[in-house]
Amino acid sequence: MKKNITKIITTILLIPIAVVFLLFLLVLTPIDYYKYKKSRYYKDTKEKYSWLCTVSYYIKLYDLIKKENLPIDYYRCNNDNFTGYGFFVYKDTLILNEFDPCFDAEKNIWLAEIEDEYVDIKGEVEAAINECNDLLKNDICKKAVVLIDKDLFDEHPDVKYENIDFLPVKNDYDIEAIKTILQ
Repeated sequence: MKKNITKIITTILLIPIAVVFLLFLLVLTPIDYYKYKKSRYYKDTKEKYSWLCTVSYYIKLYDLIKKENLPIDYYRCNNDNFTGYGFFVYKDTLILNEFDPCFDAEKNIWLAEIEDEYVDIKGEVEAAINECNDLLKNDICKKAVVLIDKDLFDEHPDVKYENIDFLPVKNDYDIEAIKTILQ
């Protein structure tokens, strides 16, 4: 009897939550679709829409770079179904903004969260450089710049990696900070 009451109460509580969530999706999806169709990324690539793709840091950065007319090349990685997944390259430098680094004070290293696990960012950046070079079928990228939150970077500016620089930004789309790469 207690199990039935618990199931009934749980059902009564979960139904309104599910309805609110579905309503949220019904409102958000058309807005996101419209926003995507107006993006510079879509206008240039005509790539098929995927759900909530306008929150992608690839598409946001692409639109910013194109809006500012920066000489940063974009290479779409076609082996992924995620809309906009690709690489930003300036000369021999890969620009990465998909990591959300954190610092391990005990090991004095920067970490990146990959599939719910924190790993040394060095390996992830090197893998990204190799993936980009494989895509381009050329060893164009020799180094990488990782965009990192300015406040976090200011706490640990002395940690260095070979072929990896950290660019402190106010947010992932801080175009003024990104322009410093071009100098």
